[in-house]
Amino acid sequence: MTETHTSRSALTRLVLIRYFEALVALALMFFLTAGTLAYWEGWLYLGILFIPMAFVMIYLIKYDPELLERRMRFREKEKTQKRVINFGVLWFLLAFLLPGLDFRFGWSNVPLWVVLGAAALTLLGYLMVFWVFRENRYASRVVEVAEGQQEGAIKGFNPKKPGNRCYNLQLAFCDDIKAYLTGYVRCGDTYTANGTAEMIKEIVAQLKKIWRK
Repeated sequence: MTETHTSRSALTRLVLIRYFEALVALALMFFLTAGTLAYWEGWLYLGILFIPMAFVMIYLIKYDPELLERRMRFREKEKTQKRVINFGVLWFLLAFLLPGLDFRFGWSNVPLWVVLGAAALTLLGYLMVFWVFRENRYASRVVEVAEGQQEGAIKGFNPKKPGNRCYNLQLAFCDDIKAYLTGYVRCGDTYTANGTAEMIKEIVAQLKKIWRK
């Protein structure tokens, strides 16, 4: 089992508590402001949000509890980020309170196809979030520095730490004049020969500049 700062059972309890707290909070915001449970758009949004969320949580608990633990962190350490979060709370509340009030008082008349289209885009957005989670295991909810989160680092040939993320360097030097000519920092799984032709062209161009001097 993968080691985490929180045991898997404790993490599961925390996730379930947060899940049902969010479900109840959003349901209250939708249906209290709407003044009725017969607000089908509210039920539709809750289904689009919480059904996929349940499957994602099950997946993360089983395959990546470390990422799920990072997603459960809410306390920001950076002062600037704290101010951004506090400012965003107001707009977050308005975004979930206004739809119910709009339904209750009939401020707008949105066509059915627009509602369903928006719902489909919302679902697509959450699927994209899940894809980001699979690609970036360091997607913490708060701003923090995480070891091994180097941008562009991918598992590849790493003789010192097999299986770890790394880079593939392609550098060119001229020993006669002790000069750096050109080079690339590439993802760890890049084939060594990739980009060789382009690099040779750059080397020749750099040498021509040096010879002209």
